[in-house]
Amino acid sequence: MKEFWEDFCKGILCLWQFPQTFVACFLLIYLHDHDDIIRVYSFGKRNKKVIVSRRNYCFSLGEFIFVSEKWNITKVITHEYGHSLQSEILGIFYFIIFLLSVSYYKFDKIFLSHLRQVYRTRFYYNLPWEKWADYLAGLKRKNRKISPAVFIM
Repeated sequence: MKEFWEDFCKGILCLWQFPQTFVACFLLIYLHDHDDIIRVYSFGKRNKKVIVSRRNYCFSLGEFIFVSEKWNITKVITHEYGHSLQSEILGIFYFIIFLLSVSYYKFDKIFLSHLRQVYRTRFYYNLPWEKWADYLAGLKRKNRKISPAVFIM
């Protein structure tokens, strides 16, 4: 009976995360067709699939974590694993976090480009959804503090 409920819960989770998984499958097909996939492996307790590619990005969609070759390091993968756990919790609403992250990327390029990279990185990882991803993955970051003086031009 226990196995039945485990399988049942996995089926519900699959439906709950369907939009992310659907988009991830199309991305996998695209990367495969363009010969951009370098390596695929499992990560974490829940065996999320990490897809290392030649493209320059790093994000999580459902059961998949997409990372570029140069960002294939444990700290980044662990952070993205936290996002995949957010996806399990939020289901279809995870796209809100995904869109916030993409929007922040544009905001960063337009309004924060005058700051040193170290401050931009600290600011990014202090955003609520990024802190939550670190918390879910059990990732501890040093030096999260940002002085308001940093933002004075």
